[in-house]
Amino acid sequence: MAASIAIVPASGSVISVVSACRVTVSGASTNDITTYNPVAIPSEEAFTYRLVGSLTGQRDLVSAEFQVGSTGHWVWDNIIFPAAGAWTIYLIDQSDDSVTTTLAVTVS
Repeated sequence: MAASIAIVPASGSVISVVSACRVTVSGASTNDITTYNPVAIPSEEAFTYRLVGSLTGQRDLVSAEFQVGSTGHWVWDNIIFPAAGAWTIYLIDQSDDSVTTTLAVTVS
Protein backbone atom coordinates (compact mmCIF):
# COMPACT_ATOMS: atom_id res chain seq x y z
CA MET A 1 0.00 0.00 0.00
CA ALA A 2 1.30 3.46 -0.88
CA ALA A 3 1.54 6.11 1.82
CA SER A 4 -1.04 8.89 1.80
CA ILE A 5 -1.92 12.03 3.77
CA ALA A 6 -5.44 13.29 4.52
CA ILE A 7 -6.69 16.40 6.33
CA VAL A 8 -9.91 17.28 8.18
CA PRO A 9 -11.46 19.74 7.52
CA ALA A 10 -10.90 19.25 3.80
CA SER A 11 -8.66 21.46 1.70
CA GLY A 12 -10.57 24.62 0.80
CA SER A 13 -12.49 24.52 4.08
CA VAL A 14 -9.48 25.36 6.28
CA ILE A 15 -9.40 28.89 7.70
CA SER A 16 -6.02 30.27 8.76
CA VAL A 17 -5.57 30.95 12.50
CA VAL A 18 -9.08 29.52 13.17
CA SER A 19 -9.41 25.90 11.99
CA ALA A 20 -7.86 23.20 14.17
CA CYS A 21 -6.97 20.46 11.69
CA ARG A 22 -6.24 16.75 11.92
CA VAL A 23 -3.61 15.43 9.53
CA THR A 24 -3.62 11.65 9.09
CA VAL A 25 -0.90 9.46 7.59
CA SER A 26 -1.97 6.07 6.19
CA GLY A 27 -0.14 3.24 4.47
CA ALA A 28 3.41 4.26 5.48
CA SER A 29 6.05 1.56 5.88
CA THR A 30 6.06 0.11 9.37
CA ASN A 31 8.73 -1.34 11.62
CA ASP A 32 7.26 -4.85 11.54
CA ILE A 33 9.30 -7.91 10.59
CA THR A 34 8.01 -7.91 6.97
CA THR A 35 9.51 -4.47 6.21
CA TYR A 36 12.22 -3.94 8.81
CA ASN A 37 14.82 -6.21 10.39
CA PRO A 38 15.71 -5.03 13.92
CA VAL A 39 18.65 -7.46 14.03
CA ALA A 40 20.30 -5.52 11.20
CA ILE A 41 20.76 -2.33 13.27
CA PRO A 42 22.79 -0.19 12.68
CA SER A 43 22.95 -1.21 9.02
CA GLU A 44 19.15 -0.93 8.70
CA GLU A 45 17.48 2.06 10.33
CA ALA A 46 13.99 2.03 11.78
CA PHE A 47 11.31 3.79 9.73
CA THR A 48 10.84 7.23 11.27
CA TYR A 49 8.95 10.11 9.72
CA ARG A 50 8.15 13.77 10.15
CA LEU A 51 5.31 15.83 8.66
CA VAL A 52 6.30 19.22 7.29
CA GLY A 53 3.90 21.96 6.19
CA SER A 54 5.26 24.53 3.75
CA LEU A 55 3.78 27.75 2.45
CA THR A 56 6.93 29.71 1.72
CA GLY A 57 9.21 26.90 0.55
CA GLN A 58 10.56 26.66 4.09
CA ARG A 59 9.57 24.24 6.85
CA ASP A 60 6.81 26.46 8.25
CA LEU A 61 5.07 23.71 10.30
CA VAL A 62 6.99 20.68 11.57
CA SER A 63 5.68 17.69 13.53
CA ALA A 64 7.64 15.73 16.07
CA GLU A 65 9.51 12.73 14.69
CA PHE A 66 7.28 9.64 14.76
CA GLN A 67 6.92 5.98 13.84
CA VAL A 68 3.62 4.78 12.43
CA GLY A 69 1.58 2.04 14.11
CA SER A 70 1.36 -1.52 12.85
CA THR A 71 -1.18 -0.47 10.20
CA GLY A 72 0.99 2.38 8.86
CA HIS A 73 -1.24 4.98 10.53
CA TRP A 74 -0.37 8.15 12.51
CA VAL A 75 -2.31 11.31 13.43
CA TRP A 76 -1.13 14.91 13.95
CA ASP A 77 -3.93 16.71 15.82
CA ASN A 78 -4.85 20.36 16.34
CA ILE A 79 -2.71 21.87 13.60
CA ILE A 80 -3.47 25.54 12.98
CA PHE A 81 -2.19 27.09 9.78
CA PRO A 82 -0.79 30.55 10.56
CA ALA A 83 -1.48 32.08 7.12
CA ALA A 84 -3.73 31.74 4.10
CA GLY A 85 -2.41 30.32 0.85
CA ALA A 86 -1.51 27.17 -1.04
CA TRP A 87 0.23 24.91 1.48
CA THR A 88 1.94 21.59 0.84
CA ILE A 89 2.23 18.93 3.53
CA TYR A 90 5.15 16.54 3.07
CA LEU A 91 5.66 13.13 4.68
CA ILE A 92 9.45 13.05 5.16
CA ASP A 93 11.44 9.83 5.65
CA GLN A 94 13.90 10.81 8.38
CA SER A 95 16.55 8.28 7.32
CA ASP A 96 17.45 10.27 4.20
CA ASP A 97 15.17 13.36 4.30
CA SER A 98 13.31 12.10 1.21
CA VAL A 99 9.69 12.93 0.46
CA THR A 100 7.43 9.88 0.78
CA THR A 101 4.22 11.62 -0.31
CA THR A 102 2.60 15.08 -0.32
CA LEU A 103 -0.81 16.71 0.10
CA ALA A 104 -1.84 20.11 -1.31
CA VAL A 105 -3.98 22.15 1.11
CA THR A 106 -5.77 25.40 0.29
CA VAL A 107 -6.11 27.63 3.34
CA SER A 108 -8.29 30.76 3.29
